[in-house]
Amino acid sequence: MFGPSFCNTVWMAACFREAQAFRRSTGSVQQTQARLLRRIVQDNRQTWFGEQHRFSTISSVKEFQDAVPISSFDDYRDSVERIARGDSRVLTAERVDLLEPTGGTSHGEKLIPYTASLRQAFQRAIKVWIWDLYSARPALRRGTAYWSISPLGSLPRRTSGGIPIGFDEDAAYLSSFEKMLVERTLAVPSSVALAPDVASCRFATLFFLLRDTRLSLLSVWSPTYLTELLKFLWSNRDELCRDVERGRISSPASSQQGSLWDRAFEPRPQRADELRELFGDGRNIADSIRTIWPELGLVSCWADGPSSTYVNNLRTYLDGVELQPKGLLATEAFVSVPIVSQAAPSLAIRSHFFEFRPSSPSPHSSSEVVVLAHELEEGCHYEVLITTQGGLYRYQLHDQIEVVGFSRETPMVRFVGKTDATSDLVGEKLNAAHVETVLQSTFRELGISPQFAQLNADKVHSRYTLRLCDPTIRDGPQLIPRLCTSIDIGLSANPAYQYARSLSQLHAPCVEMVDEPEVDASVTLQLTSKLAAGQRLGDIKASTFGLQEQA
Repeated sequence: MFGPSFCNTVWMAACFREAQAFRRSTGSVQQTQARLLRRIVQDNRQTWFGEQHRFSTISSVKEFQDAVPISSFDDYRDSVERIARGDSRVLTAERVDLLEPTGGTSHGEKLIPYTASLRQAFQRAIKVWIWDLYSARPALRRGTAYWSISPLGSLPRRTSGGIPIGFDEDAAYLSSFEKMLVERTLAVPSSVALAPDVASCRFATLFFLLRDTRLSLLSVWSPTYLTELLKFLWSNRDELCRDVERGRISSPASSQQGSLWDRAFEPRPQRADELRELFGDGRNIADSIRTIWPELGLVSCWADGPSSTYVNNLRTYLDGVELQPKGLLATEAFVSVPIVSQAAPSLAIRSHFFEFRPSSPSPHSSSEVVVLAHELEEGCHYEVLITTQGGLYRYQLHDQIEVVGFSRETPMVRFVGKTDATSDLVGEKLNAAHVETVLQSTFRELGISPQFAQLNADKVHSRYTLRLCDPTIRDGPQLIPRLCTSIDIGLSANPAYQYARSLSQLHAPCVEMVDEPEVDASVTLQLTSKLAAGQRLGDIKASTFGLQEQA
């Protein structure tokens, strides 16, 4: 049986060719993107969508833009329903392998078509990341890894036409060969996803993690996923130590049994004694990470946009372990790839065709101005449009990014926030991306790094309230007025907000300091409500903006 070191090294080697191709492409962004678009258009000329938009006559980016309008998911709803019924060659000439569910529209669930070519586009970006990560941090190759696993939450589904709905596991983006290698390096088996509920999934996950002294990499999506997991560890440490000792999993949350719960694993009484000693010597979980997992070298998670505040809280648990921000990855597309040596992830120029609409809070700005990847400017904000191998053409992701620099010719981009999440008390129409920019600018200006921050719409008092947790703040009475003023000035860059303030329709923002138990309750409420709405635990993004829709 080959160990983690061998399998991780083979996986890295298998990524070398794509990593080199990406590196070469970073010096020819315009040509790379044009070539990719040409291939997508040519491959789909004889589809219903291609015929409707005259793909057979398109030979340039400009002709493509003239023929195909900017779109949102509602423009594809009928086409996806046709695909679900079993119709072929609707959006793509390739067969649709599955429909992956995601949220985000007023109609609830979106089903995103996945083809073999779309999966390959994701794999290209993943290979760039893995090669860079394991070559730049070779110690990570020697240990095991935890890739976040969410409970499946529901039985497998199929459409009326027999198309599967949803990936059957989180590693489904990978090729068969890559999955085989990864499975041999996992600290936690993927079958944990069969847990009957979230608490059982967390308990089983921690059972395997605590048994493993070789853990070197933790890869999760939201930082709140990991902080909640670590809090669960501390609350259930006695039961977990007992199970590590006896080699069997018991879940405190459910009597329902599954294959893992019926199995006997190797008892590890010595490891259990080490953990009991560690947990009983007066330390808390925030002081214990490096001792529990001495080989842990890196945590990968979202750290931009709304997650930036929650990362500050996660860092208090990591005891100096390196944290690498993930790139921007949506269900529909892989937008950017993290690179260890860079200030921000690189645009995934070999995965999809990208266009960008300059962002502005002004309602008078033209929404028709669109630029290409090679035309982006450092320091500017843009909304992302994608054309993919899954049949989405000039599709609005409603994600705003900031260009923070360039790697050769390739833009390095940072996620700012969602542009379709809007609060509208009196017509001000604040969007989450603008709010996130204002908050982060304010925090930098005042030199604070809060562990929790959420701007909530207060309909009763016609104002916005910032709920803030930062135990390091000592001069609250002096700082809070400055916070309020800075936030008010930043939000006033939106003319509709400024107009509402001038008419006293909106009052000045206020700040409410909260303690850690209140933060825990708020995060738990967000997780619970999103789980109830059908999101998978590992996919949930915490928000720094509490929305209020206009009646």
